[in-house]
Amino acid sequence: MEAIDQSLLPYLHSVNEGNAQDCLEHILEVIARPIIQPIVQRAFQNEFTDYRYQAAWQTADDVTNDVLVKLLTRLRSFKTDPVQNPISNFPGLVAVTAYRILTDLRRDNNRQRTNLEKQIRRLFATSQNLKIWKDERGDSICGYAAWNQRTESPGFKTIYATRAALFAALDELRAGKQDPNTADLILFSLNRIGRAARLNDLTGALVSFRARRTSTIQVDEALRARSELALADVQAGPLTSLEMRRLLDGLFQELQKLNLIQRQSLLLNMTDCYGFGIEWFVFTGIASEDQLANLLDLSVEEFRRLLDHLPMTDNQIAELLGINSAKIANIRKAVRDRLKRRRQAFVTEKTK
Repeated sequence: MEAIDQSLLPYLHSVNEGNAQDCLEHILEVIARPIIQPIVQRAFQNEFTDYRYQAAWQTADDVTNDVLVKLLTRLRSFKTDPVQNPISNFPGLVAVTAYRILTDLRRDNNRQRTNLEKQIRRLFATSQNLKIWKDERGDSICGYAAWNQRTESPGFKTIYATRAALFAALDELRAGKQDPNTADLILFSLNRIGRAARLNDLTGALVSFRARRTSTIQVDEALRARSELALADVQAGPLTSLEMRRLLDGLFQELQKLNLIQRQSLLLNMTDCYGFGIEWFVFTGIASEDQLANLLDLSVEEFRRLLDHLPMTDNQIAELLGINSAKIANIRKAVRDRLKRRRQAFVTEKTK
């Protein structure tokens, strides 16, 4: 039998569901996540700029969660049959899984970007008013045909729209209920900026716009579906999806009984081995953004901005609250122990 990573032995030898769940949480949150996050953050470091900051963090968080889900599946196969599915180097497995998912994502993004640029070129080719031309440096420039004539005028100084400006213009459409097509997005951005843009910048702005709009509107149903699956799987056995909803509702009631520091210490770092955190309560309809914002003593706007940076580390929470990071960790451990007892009580009550 191939050697087994020592850090996985407690999980392999766990004899009941509760113990196995605790071991999984330790493996994925304490061992795996600190390996995954630096890899993912390095992959997106060039995108953490003003105009696509939130989209980049959302994508990075999604990648981290996807890696955790992959690892969860792999760990369960390992526990079921460690001979056929051995894991001898778990940190290495974590890193390889993260890199593979990032590679697949990059390949998919490149394909989407290429297809979008082809679509933009076709749209410009079919319009008499729009045109794509080359500037003196050989860059592809797009805009209204009249703008090309203007740039060729003697003494005219060419200033192209930046991608940041294009994205800022498109961001005005992000909250709308309708999903504008590519042609509408192009015309809106060009009219809003009032100047030509590099084709590469326009394409990048449209890609970022689509990503952010998906993360804020279209992804809602998908996340609800994911949460339903995860809820049904959290206690693979005695608890049904409906019962897990009841359990989460009970946990939310317990959260409301905590003092502010306790709530902040837990919720700002709230994660679990399925990659979901504080947003579980919103996705399942157990709590609204207003309620969660109140629990953290924040406005709804502050809460929504904060979501892009969760989960926070102990050091980040300590800096935010002005408390020693060790105290934050101790408070959260005490709260988690309390919530764990609440969960155990629920399971015990159900089995009677």
